[in-house]
Parts: sequence; structure tokens; C-alpha cells
Amino acid sequence: MPTNQTLNHHTMYTKKNLFTTALLLWSLTACNRDPVAPGGIDLSEPRLMTSWGHAEAVLSLATSPDGEHLLTGSADYTARYWDVSSRKEVWRFIGHEGAVIATAVSPDGKTALTGGEDHKICAWNLETGVQEKCFEAHGGGVLDLEFAPDGTRFASASEDGSARIWESSGTLQHTLKAHTDFVESVSFSKDSKQVVTASLDGTALVWEVATGQKRLTYKSHKSEVWDAIFSPTENLIASASADRTIMRWRVRGDTVQALSPISVNWSGWESLDFSKDGQFLIAANSDKSARIFRTSDGVERHKLEGHTGRIWAVAFDPKGRYVATAGGDQTVRLWSVETGKETGQLGHPHSLVTGVAFTPDQKKALIFRLDHALTIWQASNGARSVQLGSGNTGVAHFSSDGNAVLVSGLNDTAVLWDTRNGRKIQTFGQINKFKLAAGAVSPDGSRVAFGETDGTISLYAAASGRLSRRLGKKASPANHVAFSGKGDALAASLSERDAVILEVQSGAIRHKLKGHKANILDIDFSEDGTKVLTGSRDGTAFVWDAQKGTQIAQIKAAHPITIVRFAPNGETFVTVDTFGNAQVWRTSGDEEAKLSMPGITIATFSPDGDHLLTGTMDGIARIWEVDSGNIALELTTLDEKNWVASTATGKVIHNDQLDARPLYWTVGGRIESFSVRQKDMLQTDLLQTVLKP
Repeated sequence: MPTNQTLNHHTMYTKKNLFTTALLLWSLTACNRDPVAPGGIDLSEPRLMTSWGHAEAVLSLATSPDGEHLLTGSADYTARYWDVSSRKEVWRFIGHEGAVIATAVSPDGKTALTGGEDHKICAWNLETGVQEKCFEAHGGGVLDLEFAPDGTRFASASEDGSARIWESSGTLQHTLKAHTDFVESVSFSKDSKQVVTASLDGTALVWEVATGQKRLTYKSHKSEVWDAIFSPTENLIASASADRTIMRWRVRGDTVQALSPISVNWSGWESLDFSKDGQFLIAANSDKSARIFRTSDGVERHKLEGHTGRIWAVAFDPKGRYVATAGGDQTVRLWSVETGKETGQLGHPHSLVTGVAFTPDQKKALIFRLDHALTIWQASNGARSVQLGSGNTGVAHFSSDGNAVLVSGLNDTAVLWDTRNGRKIQTFGQINKFKLAAGAVSPDGSRVAFGETDGTISLYAAASGRLSRRLGKKASPANHVAFSGKGDALAASLSERDAVILEVQSGAIRHKLKGHKANILDIDFSEDGTKVLTGSRDGTAFVWDAQKGTQIAQIKAAHPITIVRFAPNGETFVTVDTFGNAQVWRTSGDEEAKLSMPGITIATFSPDGDHLLTGTMDGIARIWEVDSGNIALELTTLDEKNWVASTATGKVIHNDQLDARPLYWTVGGRIESFSVRQKDMLQTDLLQTVLKP
């Protein structure tokens, strides 16, 4: 299993917790057995789904015992359970705060295990989709999980340098501690009496399950060992390494019988799996391909090519009909074992939401995606989409009236667009990397501000594109800027952990705001201009008096804060952290609500303050009820012509002549075509529940 050292998605946090068996008993761990999933989604009711799949790299794979289903884990913080024949998602498991790196399905097919970079292992009921248990299992990310063939135990491997063996009840049985680096994988022998672990320390170790004692050490690789697995039919182990070899070795008592290595002059091998009969071995290579080898002599049978991103995991169908590969391109590919040809795909790459806004009258919701697509939602007309430029770098900053949006583009440029007609207003060229993040549009759309690398703020006339003036004094780079509600002041964050409030008319610094212990990652002005809000990499958000420059309140989140936004009343605000968790707070520092949906990329309040509009990595915008923390609407743009809005209870509204091919229903783990419930679940006034007519 590949480590987080090679995943840009992951930032790991070391914990100093001391674990005891009692602490890790599942029976003592809080769990959620309610059929209502995060966001108020009732798992027993019809749920509208799309066939898009994961929003980020797929990092892990596990098959059900009959091969009819696949369990996947992703860097989008979710795990998903797929029906292989229909290529559709049956269950979506939300519970980790970070990438889901490890997955396993029990031998009876009733339980799924997921392990993540949040150090946790979660158990899920595959019949109901409900989370049964979730607990902190290691002092580092969980990199691999596997059930014993006899179903009595499971094992986990971790970045904390250990592997652990657990009884099926969840009681910790043994901690296997001998490696000196990350333990990348763990695998049971066919009789469930031994496990083999692979580590970045360059070794693979064999352990006795009953005693937890190390039995032997394998040191023939010349570099990191990414994976080591037992054959399901004999005491043969295959191990894959960054040294470009796959080793095959037999365990005989306390000795090793080495077979000839599979050595190919390509990049390192990362993930392995045996066919159920042990005759074939599939290996993922870092060159975006996988290869199927004959186990007996290491002869290559097929090369599997098609992924546009790195392959992170591979798995054989227990019945030998297909092999599955999980890639950095957000997809799972299915391949014929017999021919090596691709036979299907689970999921399709799609673009995340990078900008959201309401118009002041709450008649429109504006959604902007990374691929430069803008969708405008209205209660009366549904959704209308327009393409604002091209590329895959679109980060949006809306004016407060919603009539203009500033979009970062290619070649160090930013473009100001009129959202009402999709026309380009002005292009701002030769801007540095900070300006792409540090852009803001004045409330009336007449001016555009950019933070500069020298700490000053450049103010441009929107219509002409001419530089009006520079504000502030030279200092460390200005990373984020925000206008006050009247447009007479600007707040800017500096990379030296401080922020400044500037007078737009004179350019003078009104106040310098000091207090954060790490870089400020976002900044916002209250609508009335009396407060400034800063969010920092240190996990704190500060509320400041904009007139006095003094701190009013401070909150502390669990992770670095990347987004901060005031509610219209200036008394509440929302924060979004690096794992995409959104929390609503009062300026007194008290938490009001937490939105239980990972992967949130951006958030803003509705003008009435009753709702939050969020964008996520999955490309869907969601409107939440602030009081309950439940989803009020999910806004899905399928393409330029097709759109659908839905509720947590399955009610929908969509465009006429809808192309519903990406849509379907899940009902208690069953998949139904969209047309089956289309008429019954239609609610024509659905958008009016949030948007004004």
C-alpha cells in the first residue's frame, strides 16, 4: 500500500497518545447506529445518486466475498460500496476526517472496515449502510486493513510503525512492533495463523498471530517495501518494492526459500493481489499501469493500461472474472482476466466547486467550479450554466451583489466576468501566484484588489483595468484580501501571521492585527464593516473590532482553518478546515452547528442567515439549514443543459427533457433507475424552499 509520503493530498499529524487495550475496546467507543447519515440523510428512504463516483484519487480496494461488490476508499474522505454489474454506488460511507487509505470486507460480506489518515478504523453495516463503530486505532494514519480468512480477526498497518491484530469483536489482541518506519501493509496466511507486514524500512516480517511474536525477517529488497501478501493457497509470499522488483518467497518453518524475482526496468511496484486460486498475481506500477503475472514462473500475461493517473490499489475478483484497479484519476477500472482488456469503469472525473454566492435578494445562488463553469440557480427558472473561460484552475471571488466574479486563470492572469450575461469585463495579466488567491471585488463591482508579494495591495478600476493606487506599506506577501460592506476599507492577511486593515481612500493602515501563531489562510469583513475575521493554519479564528483593532473573540478548531465567512448579521460566522469540515460559531466563541459532510471547499451564508451554501470536492453544491445542520437542497449540474436539485428525503426538481443517464436511486441498499420514482418524488416548488421567487 503506498504511503502518504507520496500523496500530496495528505498532511499527517503525530499524536502522543498512549493506547491501552481498554481504550481500544469497540464496546467502549461511541458509535452511530442511527439510520440517519450525516446531513440528515435517512438511509432507509430513497436517495438520489449520480454515477460520478469519487471526487479525488481512489486509494484502496476490497472485493466482497462473491465479487459482486467493491469497496473503495478515497482522498475525498469517503468510502463507497459499489455494485459491480451496474457500475453504480450502493452506499457512501462518511465518517473519516481525512483520506480513506485502507478498506476491507469481512468474509461473510456483512461488514466493511475503513481506515484513514485520521488514525481511525470505522466499521459499517453493509446491509443498512449504517456506521457501527469508529475508533482511534493507531498513532498515525491507517495504511492497510485485512480480515483473516476464518473471519475471527482483522489486522491493521500504520504510519506509527506498528501493525495490530484485533479480535472480530474489536478487542486489541496484539501490537506488532519491530519495524523502524511506516508499516505499509499487512496480510494473513491462508490458515489465519500468520501475518506478513511490509515496511518502508526495507523489510518484510512474518509474525505468529496467536502470540504476536516475530517469526522471521526478509531483507532481500534494496529499497522500501510497499506491499507483501500471502498466497491464498500456500505459504508463498509476494513482496513489491521501490527497487523495481517483485520477490516471491516461501516460508518453511523459520526459514525462507527465495524464488527468482520478477524484475522489470520500470518504476517501483506498489500494490499486489493474488487470484483466489493463487495462479496469478497482479501488481500496480507507478507508471499508471498494472500487470498480471503467472505466479509459478513470473511470466507477464497482461499489461493493463488506461488510467490517466497513478494506480494505488489492485484486486482480483474472487471468482476470477475481472481484476479491479484504483487510480489517481478518480476512477476504478475493471479488466478481463482472460484478455487483459478493460471492461468497465466505476466513476468519472469531475470538477470541484471553488466559488459560491447568493445575490442580496436571495433570488439566485451562484456556483462556480474549478473547470470554469458557472451555474446560476433561480426558483423560477431552475439552473442556467455558462462557461467562463477554460482550464482547470478556476478559483472564484464574487462581488457582494453577485453581478461580477473574479476568476483566476492560466498564465498568471485573472479575469473579471459579468455573471448576468457571461461576458468578460476585464483581464488582469502578469499577476503573481499570490494574486490568484488574494483577489477581491468591491461590493459595487467597480474595483478589484490584489495582494502583492511585497505586502501592498493593488487597487484596479474594473472597467478599464488600470491601476488606481497601491495601499499599505511594503512587508511580507499579502495572501488574502476582503472589502468592507461599504467598500471603504480593505482587510489583508500577511504571510508573517499578521493582518492589516487599510483605508481605501487614503491607503493608510488603520490597524495591524497580531495574535495568530501561524499563517493566516483567509480573512473576511462583516457586512456592516465593524468586524474582521481571520482564520489561521494554527486552527484558530479571531474576531477583531475593525475600528479599534482589538480582538473580540477567539475560537479553536481541530484542524487548520482555510475559509472564514461572516453571517449577514455579523454575530455568527462559519469556518472550514483543511479536511473540509464546516462549523458555525457565534462571535462569543460558542459553537452553534457542525456540518457533517467532509470535503467542503467553500461556504457562504444566505442573506437571511438561515442557510449556508457550500461547495464540495464532489462537484455538488449544498444548501444547509443552519439551525439543524441538515441538508436543505443538493444542487447538481450534470452538464450545460441538465440539472437536478434534491433533498435529503429524496424530493427532486429538474429541467424538462432531462438526460437522466447519470442519475439513479438507492433504497435500502437496492439500486433503482431514475424513472421508477421520477414522478412520485417530483416537487415543483422545491427551489422556492430556499430561493426567493
